[in-house]
Amino acid sequence: MFPRTVLALLAGTALAAPLAAQQAEPSQDPTQAGDQEVIIVEAQRPRGSALGDIDPEYVLDPRDIAATGANNIEELLDALAPEIGSVRGRGGGGGRPVLLVNGKRISGFRELRNLPPEAIERMDILPEETALLYGYKADQRVVNFVLRENFHSTTLGLEGQWATDGGREGGELDLDRLMLKGGARTNISLDVEGDALLRESERGIALQPVQLADTSLDPRSSRSLLPERRMVRLDFSHARPIGNLNGSASLEVEQSENDSLLGPSFAALTLPADSPYARQPEDEDILLASGLPALGRDSRTRSANLAAVLNGPPAEWGWSTTLSAALADRRTLTDRGADVAAFQDRLDALDPAADPFASPGFNALAVEEATSLTRSLAADGVLNGTLGAATLTLRANSSWMAIESEGFRDGQPLATDLSRRRNAAAFSADAPVFDNLGLNANGEVEHVSDFGTLTSIGAGFNWKPTRKLDLIGSWTREEGAPGLGQLGDPRIASPATRFFDFVTGESLLVTAISGGNPDLLADRRNVWKLAAGWRLPTRTDLNLRTEYVRERIDDPAASFPAASAAIEAAFPDRFVRDGDGTLLLVDLTPVNFDDQRRDTLRTSLNWSKSSGGPRGPRRGPPGRGRGGRIYAALFHTLTLTDDVRIAPGLPRLDYLGGEAKGGTGGQPRHEIEARAGIFKNGFGLRLSGAWRSATRVDSGDSSLRFDDFATIDLRAFVNFSDRQGLIEKAPWLRGTSLRLSVDNLFNARPDVRDAQGLVPTRYQPALIEPLGRTVGIAIRKIFVPSRYTRPSGPPQRGRGQRGD
Repeated sequence: MFPRTVLALLAGTALAAPLAAQQAEPSQDPTQAGDQEVIIVEAQRPRGSALGDIDPEYVLDPRDIAATGANNIEELLDALAPEIGSVRGRGGGGGRPVLLVNGKRISGFRELRNLPPEAIERMDILPEETALLYGYKADQRVVNFVLRENFHSTTLGLEGQWATDGGREGGELDLDRLMLKGGARTNISLDVEGDALLRESERGIALQPVQLADTSLDPRSSRSLLPERRMVRLDFSHARPIGNLNGSASLEVEQSENDSLLGPSFAALTLPADSPYARQPEDEDILLASGLPALGRDSRTRSANLAAVLNGPPAEWGWSTTLSAALADRRTLTDRGADVAAFQDRLDALDPAADPFASPGFNALAVEEATSLTRSLAADGVLNGTLGAATLTLRANSSWMAIESEGFRDGQPLATDLSRRRNAAAFSADAPVFDNLGLNANGEVEHVSDFGTLTSIGAGFNWKPTRKLDLIGSWTREEGAPGLGQLGDPRIASPATRFFDFVTGESLLVTAISGGNPDLLADRRNVWKLAAGWRLPTRTDLNLRTEYVRERIDDPAASFPAASAAIEAAFPDRFVRDGDGTLLLVDLTPVNFDDQRRDTLRTSLNWSKSSGGPRGPRRGPPGRGRGGRIYAALFHTLTLTDDVRIAPGLPRLDYLGGEAKGGTGGQPRHEIEARAGIFKNGFGLRLSGAWRSATRVDSGDSSLRFDDFATIDLRAFVNFSDRQGLIEKAPWLRGTSLRLSVDNLFNARPDVRDAQGLVPTRYQPALIEPLGRTVGIAIRKIFVPSRYTRPSGPPQRGRGQRGD
């Protein structure tokens, strides 16, 4: 039902969603001449192209970028997540790609985060193998932004969002200043964001009253589904030529705060049988309202990041060096409830004035504080050039990181002080075999102070048998240490956490422990990839790409999964039960499994078409879509294998066949992402949909079915600068855009049922998907001096004309 719904919406609109992405293959650009003279022109690489001879998988021009409706580069990357994601990273990939500007390394994402799309001349998306040429591992795609050579702008953006079910509102303010001139780039931006607290009482969560000694209590107004959030971030970056060199630097400072509610505060007492207030002939455990505010958790993070990069001059051998420093201070305060010790002593002494049913006042226990301070320094250098027909990239890297954290274990203070030094050297060599076939070999040796020497080797090929078909294959064997945060994050106890016990089939409130695990081991991965891209012979841009990835991991480190019977049998010390077998506490800190297998086949189909061209010269903020674009894309991920072996000698746990993997049950075998949209004359409409197939969990006496699930998002926007008649009547609208966004258009929520067809309390739809449908309105104003505007013109695309 859901996949048909998604496809029907996409086809019914006949538009296509955010993916105006076009294959790097250029369209022919015919010229007219009085005499038909044949001229042979050698293909020339466009300005700012990335290193190497691997063509981009997609090339986006200003019309494509405008058609996404994105207001900055961060939103643009989010809109193109299916195109830029990778399944080859640790934990299944999906991380941020390697980012370049004009084909050169930059100091980090913060250099680009808030740049306006109007400043982009072209955007290239390249496969993971291109990352090797810049000294990175081949587990991230590469995105290259080619910026305009001269451009100045000041941008103000305001956005408000609210959930249509109520209870949650949020807002965002963005202020950005950008200057591009003569190869120099300066950008400063301020972001302020906030979201309101969402309580269980605002989503109709089923009532589970807490039985007190003399009454019952509804805890839902004292528990939050989503925290109150506040964030302020300031970014500054500057890049400029330095003689024949090119350098850039960036600074980011940020503070974020999250406040959540954990439940009512109670007083747990033992009423002696001899007390004048005793109700039973034996000692009685009673629970009273403490009269204190609800238990809360307040988290605050302050961070600063400084980075700089220096790129050498264009030469047969080029070089680049990067320096970075980071500091992050995190503090979490968790309420512990009422201090009942003094009153319990009075009860034990049979004090006649100690009436537990007369609303005695209690003081609060001291809050539980968990802190961490993370510091890091890093430096690396990359050298690349040619040796005969071969291209060689060399990289050296050195880094240091330290984490000092304080938390609690079993109620006792626990301090952790970890540091790590890494020194690495890597190479990547590309050699052509024929004009259309190239081979690659790469390797790395890394010494990690707390894990010893780790190695990585790899090889691959890039073959383009025809003008419209390309093939890429690669293999990597890699050893990797767990992150220092996985080892040393402070241990935090979260009381009254909703949890499903697959052993007993019960939904419970337990104490959940999160944080790091200092006993984690390094993992070893073998990854094989085979990918093919084909530009279909049609009049419009229609591209088909498919990618098979086979991954085998020894000793994978991962977050603790759901509490199935098999998991508890393998890690019994992670679970604490009372005498009746009721689960009281679960330790969710990361663990190592014995091995993991994962095979995926990902296929994408992309189509786009220009719809009309510019209607004559006009001036205004450039790059917001001259002419029009209609486009569509479909991405299908088929998971062929996904299983783990917890320990040697134990059977494999199949995430596709009934083992719990996380909050969505097992691993969906099929996942579909779809995009569709149209943009013309300043008006844009974009639909995006995501669907995953049903999963099941079989564990102990429990059997749960997680139904298939789909969501659809809508973006409708207008760029007033492209409405020439309106601008002539209301010049103040120049540079203004308005966007309406609706996430989860049909207010869909997951459906989970047990063997009897009932919904377990822990898997109520609003607990899995609290927000539901959200509506947002964003208004944006960009001020561009007239000398930096330019008449409309057809975009320059592709790599020039090439023969078969």
